[in-house]
Formats: sequence, structure tokens, C-alpha cells
Amino acid sequence: MSSKQGLSEALKSMSIRDDSTHPWHKYYKVDPPKKEPKGYKQLLSNCSLHQVQQFRNISKKVWLTAKRTTNPSKTNKTTFLTSDSFPSTPFAYYSVAYKTPTFIILTPVFNEVVADDRLDLRIVALNKSACDTINPGIIDFDDHPQRKKIIFLYTKNSLRKFKKIGGVFHTQPLAASFCNIIACAHGFCVFSPFVFCFFPLCVQTLSVLRTVPHGNRKNNFFSLCHPIGDVLCVTKLQPKQTLANKKIDKLVMDDVKSVNGKQFWEVSEFYPMKNDIIENVVTTPYFENVSEKSKAPRKLMCVGSNMGNIFEISESVAPKVQVNDILLTSVFLPIIKPGQFLSSLEPEHWLTVAKMSPKLRNSNSYLPVVVKSKIASENVKRVFENYKEAFKVYPREAAYNALRIVVEHGSNGLRSIKDSKIDQHQYTTKIESYKMLDSFVNFTFKLIGASVTPPAVKWNRSVSIKIISPICAPFYAEVLGAQKHGVDLKVKARAPSNTFTENILRSLKNQEISVRQRREMKKNEIDWNVQKGSNADKFIQAIYGGPPLKIPKLPNIPRIKIGGLELLETQTRYAQLISNENVAAIIGSSSFGCGKTAAIASAALYALKNDEKSKNWQMLTAVTNSAVVALVEKLVQLDSNVQIVRIITPANMEQVPSTSLTQFDYPTVLCELLKEQLIKEDVNSMNYDYEIPEDLVKQMLAYLKKNAKSTSFLKSERLQRLVKNAKHHNESDLLNYFMDFKKPTIIVGTIQTILNSFNMSWRPFIGAISNIQIDEASTVPRETLLQLVTLFPNSRYSLVGDYRQLSPYFEQDASKLLIDTAIGETLRDCVEEDLLPSVFFNGVFRCPPEITEQLGKLFYNDSLKSFYRNCETVKELEKCSAWRLNCSNKFSTIFIDTIGSRQRYRGKSLRNYQEAEIAQNLAEHLSQFISREKIAILCFYRAQMLELQDWSENRGIHVGCVDSGQGKEWPVCIVLTTKTAKVQDNQFISNARRINVALSRSRHLNFILGNKKSLSGSDLWASIIGTCKKSNTLVASNVFNEIINSDTNSAEDLQDYDDNFEEEEVDDDFEIIEHE
Repeated sequence: MSSKQGLSEALKSMSIRDDSTHPWHKYYKVDPPKKEPKGYKQLLSNCSLHQVQQFRNISKKVWLTAKRTTNPSKTNKTTFLTSDSFPSTPFAYYSVAYKTPTFIILTPVFNEVVADDRLDLRIVALNKSACDTINPGIIDFDDHPQRKKIIFLYTKNSLRKFKKIGGVFHTQPLAASFCNIIACAHGFCVFSPFVFCFFPLCVQTLSVLRTVPHGNRKNNFFSLCHPIGDVLCVTKLQPKQTLANKKIDKLVMDDVKSVNGKQFWEVSEFYPMKNDIIENVVTTPYFENVSEKSKAPRKLMCVGSNMGNIFEISESVAPKVQVNDILLTSVFLPIIKPGQFLSSLEPEHWLTVAKMSPKLRNSNSYLPVVVKSKIASENVKRVFENYKEAFKVYPREAAYNALRIVVEHGSNGLRSIKDSKIDQHQYTTKIESYKMLDSFVNFTFKLIGASVTPPAVKWNRSVSIKIISPICAPFYAEVLGAQKHGVDLKVKARAPSNTFTENILRSLKNQEISVRQRREMKKNEIDWNVQKGSNADKFIQAIYGGPPLKIPKLPNIPRIKIGGLELLETQTRYAQLISNENVAAIIGSSSFGCGKTAAIASAALYALKNDEKSKNWQMLTAVTNSAVVALVEKLVQLDSNVQIVRIITPANMEQVPSTSLTQFDYPTVLCELLKEQLIKEDVNSMNYDYEIPEDLVKQMLAYLKKNAKSTSFLKSERLQRLVKNAKHHNESDLLNYFMDFKKPTIIVGTIQTILNSFNMSWRPFIGAISNIQIDEASTVPRETLLQLVTLFPNSRYSLVGDYRQLSPYFEQDASKLLIDTAIGETLRDCVEEDLLPSVFFNGVFRCPPEITEQLGKLFYNDSLKSFYRNCETVKELEKCSAWRLNCSNKFSTIFIDTIGSRQRYRGKSLRNYQEAEIAQNLAEHLSQFISREKIAILCFYRAQMLELQDWSENRGIHVGCVDSGQGKEWPVCIVLTTKTAKVQDNQFISNARRINVALSRSRHLNFILGNKKSLSGSDLWASIIGTCKKSNTLVASNVFNEIINSDTNSAEDLQDYDDNFEEEEVDDDFEIIEHE
């Protein structure tokens, strides 16, 4: 039977015989297209989503009575993606992110529209030359950023919109829609379930989509998001050539786009049918005339949604679960008016109990929602139990699929927790006061409770905000804290000072502004289609149960010298491994102050020297901009002629202080190059070495105009004329021109900027990166690391960091399952389990020998070596009274017992006024002998830090939290522990990694302010205090104040310290949870 005859017969069989025998009537009308295919008849339906019980009964009856030609798959028993779903049930699966006393926060795991064990469902992709037989013209893929993942198409006025599996690519910010495409191939026609939710303001976006012939021209993308899709009849299709010999009949939709991550079918010819929808219907008819001969190809269906909302449900809705349990929840969003709920949506209509709107809250919608939930199956739990050994338990492809499920579950969960803590409201207010500092501007504004009371808990934490004002460009700021004033909230924030001028600040005061907290951008996706045998494949297998990578035999070579710096033996070995093509990945396990920044920079320069012929690039990256700047400075220090490009986004340049910018920042250097070349073109156009093509000149001018760069330097009439006509530029062309001209050899940037840039305009240069060194790798989440290695599959990787210091940041109330799956501790696992070749940097240059020895015994198995050298700062410190405390025993850690001080609660954090006053006096005393920027006050608790930041604003003394001090150093550090209630080993302040960071930031002298009796409840703190006591550097705060205020007192006065001083016990009702 020909394809046209098959289509004709199928359409005839779908004709309406009479209303009583056919279930689809009245609500769904499809008018024939202008070019009517043979056998086309009108198709109607009489069942809507609102009539759920009627629809389910009819759909189930049709489903069960249909003549099946294949056996059901075992999907229900092997995966949670379609368990307990009926045909055409619109749903999205969610799992537990974390629990509160009242609610459970659910995060999306996977979304789909139609599914059950139907082997005839296939995912469809269009050929690049796919043809619309009614509306001539090919589909334009070229400009779409997700063109490799496109499987969706729907039309409006002949304009096509493409979407990808599991999400909708759209630009309309308020609408969250739920769309899909339906395809009919060789006689089987399906209609999509249309379920969507949007804000009341977006109701008018609901419209009927029509297909209008547009003539013989190329189709474009339609940028708005609409909730209705078109029905497509596919007349020609074939399996992909690469899959032709695969047994694709046995693949079901739940295999998630596989084989090997490819779509199953390619459509080469189709036509759209015009929709005229009265009510939204959900139907998946299964026709009785399916014959064995027509089994392949059969009905095709594309599925997916953008239901990315998080949900907060009452514990009474969900089964009783532990935080780490996987709770699978189907969320249904019926289209009804706000505030109403149909009586037909009763619990008995669902397979399991369903609850209604009053029991559920959705942060992004006012529409009712129905939920059914259950604990995940044992098979699903087994995937989560075995994922760490995935490549030992499963075959390679199944292992990657298991990792995809597990990692996406974790990352979605953590993102949902963060989103749930963001205040979604926008406030109109005024800046009440401001203060200009060296690097930042601090300002205050008041959020006034009107329609909504500002939630203090969501503002009394470090969060990014966007501020819009009519008198200047929008800018970003960081919230420092908030205090309640009745129903109002007074917020203190800071923004980089390079964003403002004094005039702008004066104008902003008492000017009406709009303030809103910023949501974290969704991170780049992990490309799980990892090439077999690539470096990325070897790395991922090694950390997930596959064979570990072994260190190759290396020849013994003399210690390397780079730019006058002679590396240690361990650093030399590390540089050797970086340059070895047979090493896919290595670990640079470091200690504090070991010169790892110098080792990374030296290794990059050494690799360039040994790899001059290939002309490949080195990449250095880190989590923070401060670490990136340190890498750039060290590279320049070692080789002033090295060609560096530091990638930083324009938005980031506006948010960071000037100290986080460099002379190598792209795109600033691009603007400078364009200006320089245009001046040459302008002045020397007659005898210039080479002429820039006019099209490229226009792009240069357009780029400068877009970035608000003046073009007044142009003199020639030709270029002045081109300025007026320069409207468009292609950043890829300009980037290619820049790279050809500058010929950089080292690319530097934060990990997130590298990911964003190389997923977009820098993508053509992925293959040019030979080595990627990651500084502070202990703070890189596993999800981010996987994104990086899969983006650069053939590069060699090096993870450098100290896993004995702070691990990646995570929300404290996240479950252990989410933290393990998305955050993890890759660096520690690789070292302790010997998964990757490792070099230990154990030479400490930063700290005095006694600090190195003490911390080495506590945290590094007594394996550190000191290479400390005195400097001018030490000579200056020797003049101050505080230095005399360590002169007899040469011990550079001084513990000041803050007897009589009391902790106070500020929200869920702590402050201590007496301790803060001692720190201020000490810092002022030290500043008489050394410059203020050499002094840092590091606080364990955020409230104490905020208390001291007010005092330090214009003094030039650094005040910050311990966590943010990781990776930094100062000549003198004053560490504030603040807590005076009893301390135990399992608490925030007793965390070994945090203590390690706090005490290893100083180059010369450490002062610890704390309550001796309180801290002695922790074994670690007791050991530190005991060492200070033996070294005669334990002093009571009152004695210490006398010493720094007098020139006559000396270290002998410490004998007056009464070790048995009794003080009042302070109750501690709950443990403080701090996070920065």
C-alpha cells in the first residue's frame, strides 16, 4: 500500500459515523487545508479536559479495547518517567527538594504530555531540508542556538517556533506555557493535550493559531510563546541513517532521545492542519485498524513542556517521607478560572489520592493544581543508590542515562530551594542614604508593606538585586542585611563604586526606584552524549565507578625555572604531567599557602613552551573573579609578553569592583582593538598594510555604537558615512578578527563565564583548548565540573585545590541526597580513592613555621614543609606591643579570651558587641605600625561581620566572613569566633575545614578572639587553645587591652591571666546555621 493510500484509508476510518458511537465530537474542529489530501474528512471530539472523569473513561475504554500489535514495554518497572501515567495525561514529575515543618518543596524531575507503555510513540526530528507541502519554504535552523536539539514545531501565520525536549525555548517572561507537536504519519493522527498556566495578565495570549500560506520564501522563528500547537500530518519520514540498523521498534519514548542521544525519526515532508479549538481537548485515540504490516513507521508524537515551576505542598498531600526519599509527584494544571475548582476533579478520578488548590501553593501561578504522589519505586531508588558506581553496575550507555537522571534531580532540587527563598515581588521605593567607599557604594532603602509584607527572612541574607531608575541604567547590588520596622523592612545593600558618579548618586537619593531580587540563571546543560574514548569519557568513568586513571612513568628532570621562579620538585612534576598528552586528567592536591597560583601559571607557560608547534591554547579558570585576577597577575609577573585574554561578561564588569578587572578583559580589549584599527583605517587608508573589508568596518562601527563607545575619533567622510549606516554586527566575525590579530595563547575566566561564552560565540574555538587548569577546584560543584568537561571533551584537565578546606557552597537545608548528587566533593574523592593521578603541594610559603606545623598536625597528617621568609612587614610589626606577646616563644598565633562578652542573636546569626570592640581597638593599634590594607578581620558569623563593616567602611581594613576569605591572604588576621554559648564538635563553628581556612589566611600574625570556656567544648578548638597556652600566647582580654595601651607591659604580664575565671553560662537554644 502506498503512503498516500494508507493516509487516505486511515482518514476514512476516522470519519464520524454518529455522535453516539464516536467519543470525539463538538469540541475539536479541524478544517481542511487549502490543499486537501485525498480522503480527508472532518474530525471532531466531544470530550474536554474539564470533564476529566468522562474523558478518562472514554480514553481508557478506547485504549483497552484497541487491537494491540506489540507487547507492552516494562517501563513501569524500570523507570519513573511514565509510571502510572494514562494515555494523554498531562503531568510533570517532581521530587522532594527539602521539608519544612509544614510543607514539602518539590522540584521538577521530568515532564511529558502523553505516555504509557506505547511502543508506537516515537520522538521526531525534522530534516534540515524538511518541506511544508502547503506553505513552500524550508525551515531555517541556522540561527537557532538549540538547533541540534530541535524536535518541536508549531506555526502561527506561517512563522515557525522550535522547541527542545523537556523545555520550551521562549522569550515571553510572564507566560509559562505547555505546548507540543503532533504528527500523523501513514494514516495515524494524534491530537495534543494542551495544558498551560500563566499569570492573569497573560490570559489574552490565548489565541487560535492558523496556518496561512506565505509564498515561496524561507521561514523564520516566532519569538512569542503561545499555548496552542498545530496538528501536523507527516507524509514522508525515515529512520536516521545512523540508526537504520538499530532495532528501533523496541525503543520507547522513555529512553529519552536515545539511541546515543539521537532522535529516532526524521521527517522530510509534512503539512499543517488549521486548528479551531473551542475547548482544550486531550485525546489519544488508538485505532483498531492498526495492522502488523504498518507497524513501522507508525504514529509519531513529540512530547515535552516547560513546567519548570517548583511546588510547595502540604505534608498531608504527600505520603510520609524522609528528606532523602525520592517522592514522585504528578502535577496537573487544569485550565479554569482563578478561585474555582471543578467538582469533577475528585480524588477517585486519579489512580492515587489527589488534593486540591487550598492544600498546594505554586510560586508562579494563581491557578489550582491537582497533585498525586507516591514514594519512588525500588528500581528508581536503586539507580540513586548505585550512581556512584554507575560504570561498574551498568553498561556504558545505561550508566550515562542513570547519571543524567540523578544529576538533573540534584541540580533541579538545589535550584528549586534557592528559588523558593527568593522574594518574587517587585517593590517601588526610594534610596534614603548612601555612602561612597573605595570599591563600593553602600546605600539603604525601605520596603513598605502594602499588598504584601516584605519577608525579612528573604532579605536578611546575601542576595543579588536589580535596581531600575529613570535617571540611570539598571544596576545590580548585593544585599548586606535588613531590619524590621513594623511592617516595613529597611534594607542595606552595596554596589560597585565604578557603576556610579557622585552626581548620579546625589540624583538617586530620594528618587523613586524599582527593586527586585534576582533569580539565578539556569545553568548550561550537561551534554551527556560523550564521545567514547575521549578525555571527558575517561574522566567521568573514573569518578563514577569506572577504571581509575593511572599516572604514567615520567623521566626525572631538573627543577623547572619559569621567569626567574624555580619550582619545587612537586610543582615541577605537576608541570610535567600537564604537558603529557597521555594524561587525560590529574589532581594538584594543595595545602594552604603552597604557591598553587604560581604552580598553575608556571605549568601553563611550560606547556606552551613544549607545545609551540600545535598552537593550541591553555585555559585557566576558577570559581571567583578574585582568583582569576590572581592568575592573570601571576602570569604577567612570570612572562610579561604572554598573550592573555580574560573573558568577562559586560554585566559582570558592572557588578564587580575595579580591583576585579584587568587590562586583558574581553570584550574591553575588543573595543580597544576595533578603535585602534579603525583609526589606522581612517588615517592611513591609502597606504595601509592591509585594507579592512567594508562589511567588517560596518560591523566594527555597529559594535562600538552598541557598547556606547564614541566614534568621534573618525575623520574621513567615508567612515563617518558608514557610522550612520552601521546597524548590525556579527559577534562571531569580530571575535574571529580579534583572535587572528591578537593570537592569544592563554584564556582565563571564571568557570561560569567560560561555560556561557563557549556555549555561544566562542564555541568554534573549543577544539583549540589543549589544557584546562581549574583553581580552587574544591569549591566547584560536581554538576558544574561535568558541564565543563563535556563541553571540552578532548582537552586535558587539572583540578587544583585543597579538599581539606571548604567544599562547594550549598543551601544548608538541602537534603543529603541533593548535595551528594549535584554538589559532591570530586576533589576529595579523587585523592582519597586514588581515582586520578595526583601531586601533593606540601611546601608552605605563606605562614610562619609554627602556624604551618600546628595546622599540619591538625589537618594534613603532619606532612607540610615550611618555606617561610621574613619580610619588611615583620620588621614593622616588631615595633608594636601586640608583637611582644610572641617574642619569647616565637609562636605567631595569639588567643585572646573574651571573658565577660555575650553573644546576641540577629535573626539566625550571632553578634558580640564586646568582642567587636576588642577587634576594633586591636586593628587601630596595628594600623599605627603597618598599613591598614594589610589587616583583615575575619568573622565566623555574618551578623558580626555586618556590625564591623559599618565601622570599617572608610578605614581600609578588610572585614569579611571566614568563608569568603578562602583563597586570599593578609599579613595580619584577626579571627572572631563570637559564640559564647557551649560549643560542640558537630556545630558550624567547629567545622574543621572552616577552622583550617580561618587560621591559614595570615602571612605573619594570627589573633583569635573567642571565649575559651565555650570553645573548649570542641576538641579542635581545645587543641588550638592548649597550644597557645603552652606557648604563653593565651591572654585574657582585659590584660591584652592593657598591653596594647602601654609600652611598659610585656609578655611576662600574661602570668597574671586567671585560668580559673568563672563567668555566667549562656544558654544556646538552637544551633546557628550560617552560609555565605
